[in-house]
Amino acid sequence: MNNSKFTEETGIPLNEEVEEQIPVKKYKIENGKVSTAIELETVKTTYIEVKPQKIRCKDGEHVFRVIDGSKGLFKCDGCGFHRQVYPSVYQYDQTTGALINKRTLKRI
Repeated sequence: MNNSKFTEETGIPLNEEVEEQIPVKKYKIENGKVSTAIELETVKTTYIEVKPQKIRCKDGEHVFRVIDGSKGLFKCDGCGFHRQVYPSVYQYDQTTGALINKRTLKRI
């Protein structure tokens, strides 16, 4: 989302400090009784533009490598996703780095 589109939709400028009123729950103790009240407080906020980042590969796009073959531990090179699998259920393809379920033939 570019600066002008965000500013047009919300009316808030990017990368500038803006004062906002937000509701805050306050607790008061009087004579052993607790009462709550919602008050507005002024807070300084800065809105910035952040580009989306890839956190984890989509299902079926992982490229695994063997960490410990005797324990069945695999790790994706793209996102660091770890998986422990059993050879009776999953098959490891060394050329593509895929873990394939033998029953459903779906790639992890």
